[in-house]
Amino acid sequence: MLEFRKMKKEYGIALLIIIVTVLLLVTLSGSVFSGYHFMDCSGFIIWKENLSHASFFECLKNNIEQETGARFRPAWHFNSLLRTWLWGDNMLLQGFCQLGLVVCAAFLIYLLGRRIKWTHEESLLFAGISLIGTQSAIFYQTLAIETTAFTVLLLSWQLVLTYFKGGGISVLRRIRHPFHTYGFDERKFHTCFTCKLRVLLYAI
Repeated sequence: MLEFRKMKKEYGIALLIIIVTVLLLVTLSGSVFSGYHFMDCSGFIIWKENLSHASFFECLKNNIEQETGARFRPAWHFNSLLRTWLWGDNMLLQGFCQLGLVVCAAFLIYLLGRRIKWTHEESLLFAGISLIGTQSAIFYQTLAIETTAFTVLLLSWQLVLTYFKGGGISVLRRIRHPFHTYGFDERKFHTCFTCKLRVLLYAI
């Protein structure tokens, strides 16, 4: 119980630090709450009009079909239509939605650091560096699918690590070598996963 309270307090402090840092970052840079931009945000008006005449999935199907000849990005259309359905063309609400995704992604990065046995400070530094990396040029834009995609990627890594912690490692041992069940370095394995995650982050 004491350990749980300590962990809860530590995670709460980390989340508070991340929220304050992200708020300062987006406020000072003006990246999220910079208002309406015709080139980037005109789609919200079009999608809002489409949703008023057709169902969500009909709009999704039509949008994907219209773009199939040039690009295939169903996840982007789903994300854009969902946000339009939730917040319409209100850019303030869209900005808060984007802000929430950034905070969620940063906290998941922090959790990833803690789960591979990094210290509280190292995990916060890891999250901070990720927020200002080369991907940050588009990471904070209102319609950036990269933010949503990265959050989903981080959630998937959390599930993978949970699987390994919950007994998946023994399964992995048998897959790697059915007659060799010792010598598996869990920390090294998790660190390797983190390196791959960083590569994927900068590739986005």
